[in-house]
Amino acid sequence: MKPNDFSSLNRVAGYLYAVMLLIAIPAVVGARTLTWTGNASFYNRWSEPDNWNPSGPPATGDTLVFPAGFSPDNDMANLQVHSIQFTGNGSTYLSGNPVTVESDITAANNNGEARVSFDITFSTGGGTFYCLGSSFLNIEDNVFLGNNLALNLYAQGANIQVQGSIQGAADLVKLGTGDAYLQGTLANTYTGETYVRGGTLHLAKSANVVAISPKLSVGENTTVLGSVADENPGQYPPVMDVTVGPWGEWDLNGQTSVTNLSLINGGGGEGHWWLRHFDAGL
Repeated sequence: MKPNDFSSLNRVAGYLYAVMLLIAIPAVVGARTLTWTGNASFYNRWSEPDNWNPSGPPATGDTLVFPAGFSPDNDMANLQVHSIQFTGNGSTYLSGNPVTVESDITAANNNGEARVSFDITFSTGGGTFYCLGSSFLNIEDNVFLGNNLALNLYAQGANIQVQGSIQGAADLVKLGTGDAYLQGTLANTYTGETYVRGGTLHLAKSANVVAISPKLSVGENTTVLGSVADENPGQYPPVMDVTVGPWGEWDLNGQTSVTNLSLINGGGGEGHWWLRHFDAGL
């Protein structure tokens, strides 16, 4: 190939890169932060432009902010947003059609509840539920994950409740000093590992409804005390692989079979493990 041929190829490559960049920029620049006002005639519909500041219904990549005191209903189909945030003093209740979320749902409101009553799909396969204020975050419907990523439950203020089914090829990670509750009547079927690296993960589904995956790590790779407690019988899969680290505590009130149990001491942590009605298949 002659030198001039390389020069021509470089020019073509540069042109194609510039075109791709121009195509990508509007999607990034166009993303907005929309704050709910409820000022439209149909005051609870997400599709009404005047319910938002700045005016206009949500579009792909937007961040949605909901102050306390409203009950907005998502009447839009196939909506994908970057994140959903709760603010203010009091409760907010979201309902309606399923929503795809790119990053997180964050409850930063106080003295109430941040409730989400629709299915949530994380677009990348993983994401985070944050609870940073004194209001608890209540996820009432199903959560869809994938790509071997993770759903992070970060409870620092009040508690997080997940009442639907957590599904997909992904891990579940409990973070922060607050508690998280896995509740409801539908089994969690995510296939990754369960990590508890702070606070307590309460297994509180209906009796004989599985709450977590077969592989559990409590108090590993952290400097915050983490624990797991089953509130009702039948919360565990039939066979478990469990590691309790130096900052871990496993309070087993029900019954399960454990094929591999590792207890790791040292590192300045607690390293507690409490087992009751324990059937060890070791």
